[in-house]
Amino acid sequence: MVKGNMSMSKSIVDIIIPTIRTEAEIADLISEIKNSVAYELNLIVISGNQSAAKNRNIGLDKAKAEFIIMCDDDIEKFPYGWDRDLIDALKQTGASMVGARLFNPDGALQVTNYRNFDLSKDLVEVEIMITACCAFKNTALRFDENYIGSGYEDTDFCRQLGGKFFVANKVKVTHKNEHKNPFDVQNGKYFREKWDK
Repeated sequence: MVKGNMSMSKSIVDIIIPTIRTEAEIADLISEIKNSVAYELNLIVISGNQSAAKNRNIGLDKAKAEFIIMCDDDIEKFPYGWDRDLIDALKQTGASMVGARLFNPDGALQVTNYRNFDLSKDLVEVEIMITACCAFKNTALRFDENYIGSGYEDTDFCRQLGGKFFVANKVKVTHKNEHKNPFDVQNGKYFREKWDK
């Protein structure tokens, strides 16, 4: 379902939240996003008890904007204008994807931080990208729906995307990292079989 105000002209960015929760269950997240974005809001909530890859792809199929922001349902504490800052970083670097800097609820840097913990620069190039809160250009590329539940579908998408990846340290968010419906063993096996050829 598409939330927010749709203008007659094409929006700059669509924000997609793929979730197994209902919209009512993520009402606080939706409210926080509405109150923190700089661009006109076009929020696409895809709620369904199916794989993360399928939910992500349904969101991408609905998206019409030039840029996509994909946001997990367990992100909070968005700084004002975070959407604009991610898109600006994407344009500035020419990267394939730019991600927010992730913190734990206790304020500590999250251990999954792209294998990079450098906060000294506004933009840090990384080899591994996490799609918890990220921006990329809207293309025909889709997530591989052979991944079940969640896990590795985002790593696979980034591998397909190629190019360079950056973390925007200016965009600091809290990631609860709830890791719902994980199938890491099965999906990890499929990922290795697919890419280790």
